[in-house]
Amino acid sequence: MESKNAIWAMFAVALVAVFLFAAFASAQNSERAARAAASSGGGPDYLNMDVPADFKPSGPSQPDAPAQAQTGSEKTFTLGLGANGYYSPAQITVDLGDTVTIEGDMSQLRGCTRAIVIPAFGVAKTLSASDNIISFVASKKGTFPFSCSMGMVRGTLVVQ
Repeated sequence: MESKNAIWAMFAVALVAVFLFAAFASAQNSERAARAAASSGGGPDYLNMDVPADFKPSGPSQPDAPAQAQTGSEKTFTLGLGANGYYSPAQITVDLGDTVTIEGDMSQLRGCTRAIVIPAFGVAKTLSASDNIISFVASKKGTFPFSCSMGMVRGTLVVQ
């Protein structure tokens, strides 16, 4: 009978130890996350990450060079998914004052990649099969990042 009680006592001690370990690990992770958020102003700033200058799109769904629209005041691009966390095309180049129209390829865009964010131009839109068009005027020169709503899939808009 004593051996049964000893086994139950060891089981209870092990159960308490596992519970305390899990609670301590959770508290440590929460504390680290809170410190990281406080020190970085709310977490990683994915929307302001730049595409590396030496980035070369790869894979069959991406061209070897950045997309370049035809001349004129309205530029239209079809946006799909490329390789390595980038949209395809990974870089869209337009002229200052152009009306930029981005048509989402809904056969490629899934989940958060349907939610396109271009902060510099106030664009934040979730595309759907019935509404897959984003249109805005490129009103300022520069290189501007765009991404999915989670900042995981990115691209660059260059206004010349």
